[in-house]
Amino acid sequence: MQSTRNLRPPVDIHETDKSWHIIADIPGVAEDAVELTVEKNTLYMQAPINDSSSWKRSFTIGHSVDTSAITAKMNDGVLQLELPKHPSSQPRKIAIAS
Repeated sequence: MQSTRNLRPPVDIHETDKSWHIIADIPGVAEDAVELTVEKNTLYMQAPINDSSSWKRSFTIGHSVDTSAITAKMNDGVLQLELPKHPSSQPRKIAIAS
């Protein structure tokens, strides 16, 4: 019986005024093998690497993220996710009345 190893490849995370971005290098993993799910305030990312290894990461996401608008794309082994912020949590300019 073989045990499965869980690999945690590095990811880059950065924030803009309107969204969070997560970029993960997962070369050799097919796009259709990647599973992305959101449950409550946690984003789960996983994919099988081979018979004895899998790739898994999870991230706690704040309530400012609009989970229904999260998008993902994959190109040449690079997985990119955009986690948009709710408009109410984005900075806005306030005009000063005269």
